[in-house]
Amino acid sequence: MSTFMINLLPDTRLVKQRAHRRRQIVGTLATTICVVCGVVLLLLFLSVGSVTIIKNKLTDDIAAKKTKLVAVPGIIGALTAQQHLDSLPELYSSRTLMTKFFAAYAVANPTDVSLNALTVNPDNTMKATGIAGSYASVSKLARALEAEKDATGNKKFTTVEIESAGRESANVSFSLYIVMAPGVTSGN
Repeated sequence: MSTFMINLLPDTRLVKQRAHRRRQIVGTLATTICVVCGVVLLLLFLSVGSVTIIKNKLTDDIAAKKTKLVAVPGIIGALTAQQHLDSLPELYSSRTLMTKFFAAYAVANPTDVSLNALTVNPDNTMKATGIAGSYASVSKLARALEAEKDATGNKKFTTVEIESAGRESANVSFSLYIVMAPGVTSGN
């Protein structure tokens, strides 16, 4: 036995039902999207509000603690003194110890070399200018400074270069560029 289906609804009725179903689906989707957007906006507003409340509470706590600290007599002077004490090790470690240069100069024993000027820069470089009896004396001084070591065997000067040397009458005027080793500035 075979079954036949008979379309009792006219085609226009079917078209209307399909359009009605589409509108229901689109309406449901639009409503769902609006609800989701509303929930997201609500969550955003709640998070912004809670952050604002927390920020205000922390600001009030800071203000209360500041008021307590200001009420302590002599606190500003104590903090200033502590900051000065805290900065001393850094200042001490960054100072330039000229005695290291002069000790190395004395060890080199340059009998016919005299210094005219010694300039120290904040970047641990030095420039020494002077007069020597010969080019060999300038070279000897540069080699002696470069070879000079501290008690632990580290070089006192990482670079010693003769920047210029020129004959002036019977003497040689010279200029040395010297880079001090990091240990020289920390007192080693």
